[in-house]
Amino acid sequence: MEDMFKKLPEPSARAKESINDLFAPYLFYSKEKQYYHDCVGIRRCEPVIKCTCIHCNSSFSVREEELTTYPEGGINHGCKVLCPKCLTEATAKHRSYGKKKLNEHHYVVAFCRESKNKVWLRGYYCQKGYYNYLTGAEAETPEVEYGEEYRYLLRPKQKARCWVKEYHYVSNYKGEWVEINPREPFPGGLYSTPNLYDIVGFEDISRTFLRYCDIDSYFDAAEKWFYQYNQYYYCSRINPLPTRYIFDLAQYPIIESLLKAGFGEIVAERIMGRSPHLRLFNWESDTLKGFFKKFSLADAQKLKEQNAMMQGLKTLPEYRKFIKNGQIGDMLRDAEFFLGSFNGYSNFLDLVKSRKLNYQKALKTVRKAERKEIPCGTVLTIYKDYLNFAEKLGYQMESEIVTYPKDLYKAHDTASKLITAMEREREEKEMQAVTEANIKKYSFEYGDFCIVVPRTMEEIIEEGQKLCHCVGGYAERHAQGKTTILFIRRKDAPSVNYVTMEVIGKKIQQYHGFKNDRVKPLSKEVIKFVQMFKKYISNPKAYMKEIEKVRKSA
Repeated sequence: MEDMFKKLPEPSARAKESINDLFAPYLFYSKEKQYYHDCVGIRRCEPVIKCTCIHCNSSFSVREEELTTYPEGGINHGCKVLCPKCLTEATAKHRSYGKKKLNEHHYVVAFCRESKNKVWLRGYYCQKGYYNYLTGAEAETPEVEYGEEYRYLLRPKQKARCWVKEYHYVSNYKGEWVEINPREPFPGGLYSTPNLYDIVGFEDISRTFLRYCDIDSYFDAAEKWFYQYNQYYYCSRINPLPTRYIFDLAQYPIIESLLKAGFGEIVAERIMGRSPHLRLFNWESDTLKGFFKKFSLADAQKLKEQNAMMQGLKTLPEYRKFIKNGQIGDMLRDAEFFLGSFNGYSNFLDLVKSRKLNYQKALKTVRKAERKEIPCGTVLTIYKDYLNFAEKLGYQMESEIVTYPKDLYKAHDTASKLITAMEREREEKEMQAVTEANIKKYSFEYGDFCIVVPRTMEEIIEEGQKLCHCVGGYAERHAQGKTTILFIRRKDAPSVNYVTMEVIGKKIQQYHGFKNDRVKPLSKEVIKFVQMFKKYISNPKAYMKEIEKVRKSA
């Protein structure tokens, strides 16, 4: 590795100038008096502006009227001023003001050429510090500090190699370069989004195998793709991942042809969407004709003209599984029923595939059920539910009358009612078995109270409504045997709702009366009853012996 880095090229002087241009230009000034002797020897003075431009690192003194400021009216702290030396528009900063807030940093990737077929990308963390927090010293013309963090080696038709500098932030130790899988430099914080960075040094690219790197066309395609498919993205600032683009361009030269042919959306999908779609595209191909696996170049051109390229390319192979040699116009016409949404259309194709339906008949069934007040997505959901109901009910799915009903809504409602009845019957059987087991296990009396076991789910729901608590939500779990709901009632009024108790096995989870006892706390008699019931369910035989012993002694 050390031999590999021996000839590592440094960023060019022009690249370093470009890095310096990234930092905000400031012109530090102070108003002073300049003394001089006139032609007769009399000592005079005149006000001058002593300036230091950090963009060109030059110091000079000028009269105030010689400076061009925006707005006009003389130089002031914070105004814009044109440096007379380098003609750069800078921000005026008076020397008396502190410079703590002027410290600035940038992430930069420098393009460095070693030879025609060997290119390096070097990732730097660059900073310009006007204030040293350790010493408290200020500087007006600080140099740009470079901290290299990433190195990438690019060769024709080869996967990029990447090295990262090991850091130990506690001891400020900078270790050796470690090779890792290629990735975007400078990872960010929120949602691991890479930090935005600039690429400099492109003036040398014309002498390398990447001379046709049309990064501007890629940026346009990336921006278009981003706002088309990520309009709800949390971050409004787009990072087009230019380094990843250069990686892929070096490994797959076909990207150059795709951009020239107007297929930049495919490139953006690969790089920004992290979706190479290997089943659709052959990235190793040298020609566009061989690039498309599942369709022709003419098909891709037609979809591009219809502004439905990427979604259409992903859907077209699925469509042609059902319609052999199907035309793109027919596919787009069918997709229009789903409000032009390829997502909805793809869901329809998935349904046809999973249920082994006839494409035309299934589409006719869905179209026939179309209503103005019912979205197409809802129609498709109703059709899916109907087919699931029909299968559960044991219908003959091979029959076209069953699979493609004339009135989808009527067939759905009928099947739904039958399913509800069937589920209700099943729940009643489950509930009956649970009830019989609970009667044997939890029948209990003590004092003025007794345990009443609910026989239906409706009784549990009604208990919750009458006592104004949430036990109704436990009805399904009770019927499944996951928990047990019991009613504590007075012996002289067993049908009157009083206290509800939840039990799991031999453990009492909770027991509450009206509005969870917030209006009136439970009586001591109820609490005593619950304590005795707890003893009973923990060891029924021991409890009965104790009761019998007390009865005999009495």
